[in-house]
Amino acid sequence: MTDRFARTDNSTSVTCNTQIGHYYGGTWQGIINQLDYIQEMGFTAIWISPVTTQLTQSTADGEAYHGYWQTDLYGLNPNFGTQA
Repeated sequence: MTDRFARTDNSTSVTCNTQIGHYYGGTWQGIINQLDYIQEMGFTAIWISPVTTQLTQSTADGEAYHGYWQTDLYGLNPNFGTQA
């Protein structure tokens, strides 16, 4: 799950209370920064969260950090990064 794996700045100090279902800052760049670590563990593939634009508001079930509440199949989820 992209949001829960690694932050762009490699920090680990943010508190992650998974019970409230918010975004916690994991990004595509955070994953890229950890590719050597992933490879050293013996993995040859990764499965990231869906990349599409998600529902933006918080719901009774939390936010769309998991990537499965798509609202735009052609847009990118800005919480994970940009196309640049």
